[in-house]
Amino acid sequence: PGCPVPIIVTRNAITLQWTKPEYDGGSMITGYIVEKRDLPDGRWMKASFTNVIETEFTVTGLTEDQRYDFRVIARNAAGTVSKPSDSTGPITAKDEVEPPRISMDPKYKDTIVVNAGDTFKLEADVHGKPIPAIQWFRGDKAVEESARCEIKNTD
Repeated sequence: PGCPVPIIVTRNAITLQWTKPEYDGGSMITGYIVEKRDLPDGRWMKASFTNVIETEFTVTGLTEDQRYDFRVIARNAAGTVSKPSDSTGPITAKDEVEPPRISMDPKYKDTIVVNAGDTFKLEADVHGKPIPAIQWFRGDKAVEESARCEIKNTD
C-alpha cells in the first residue's frame, strides 16, 4: 500500500489515510493491518486489532507529546500479506493549533442603517483549532442577547 498520511492529529489519536497497493498479489485485497512504533526505539506493533477494510484508520490510545511512526500492510483473499508500506516518519500526538481566523463580507465594515422593526443579519465565518469561543462587540462594548438581539452561532 501507499505510505500512510496523517489527516487528523490530536493529543490521543491520529487518523491515517493511504492508497491501495498497485498489485493485489493475484487475489482481491480483503483488508489492511496498521502498525505503529513508539519513537525513538520502539518495536513495530499492531495498532489495528480488527480487519481494516477502508484505506483510512484512526489509531487511538496515544500518549500526548509522544512521537510515533506508522505503516500499513495489505492482506489479500489468499491470506498473503504485502511488504509493509513506507513509514510515515515521526508524528507527534498533540492537538493541532490554528489561531482563530474570521472572514466576513467587507460591506459590514461600512456604516449600515437598519430601520426600526427591520431585521439585520451579520454573518461571519470563524475558523481555528481548537474551535474558538465567539464574542460579539459593538465598539468596545460586548453585545448581549436580549429581546431585540438574538446571537446564533452555528457549525
